[in-house]
Amino acid sequence: MSQQSDHECSRKMLRLPREGDTTLKRLSNMPKMLPTRYRTLRALVLVAFVALGLCRSGHAQGPPTGTPHSVTLAWVAPSPVGGSGTISGYNVYRSPSGPPAFIKINTIPIVGLTTVDAAVASGTQYTYCATTLDSMNSESVCSIQVTAIVPSNPATPTGLTSTVK
Repeated sequence: MSQQSDHECSRKMLRLPREGDTTLKRLSNMPKMLPTRYRTLRALVLVAFVALGLCRSGHAQGPPTGTPHSVTLAWVAPSPVGGSGTISGYNVYRSPSGPPAFIKINTIPIVGLTTVDAAVASGTQYTYCATTLDSMNSESVCSIQVTAIVPSNPATPTGLTSTVK
């Protein structure tokens, strides 16, 4: 089946059954003034048609921005805890240039023993450290620092040309 324009595709949606009707029928035009639940279903059917390649999405897609990268960090809980004796979470700090330029990457305390830093740039080296927070909101000193080198994305091709005939 060939791909159809948005207008053609929206006209070929499934007509929703009336109360008591047990079959779905094809339609050429679904009325625009349907109750909200029917309009929502129509939109979902259009999304399914686009996903199946039967219709174009109609939305411009920007050029690719390169492969996104992330850094996963993991640590071990301190033992003994010290402080109040109860861990309330952890903070993780990142620096693109090492000490003393560390900034906290989490907005709320991390409750687990891992986190993912998805705000990294390709081809950049980062240094990380983690701290422990106790129930009195006291913070430990920075842990041993670790370094992560985010890989670079491939170089962009050059010399792209076009010819119109």
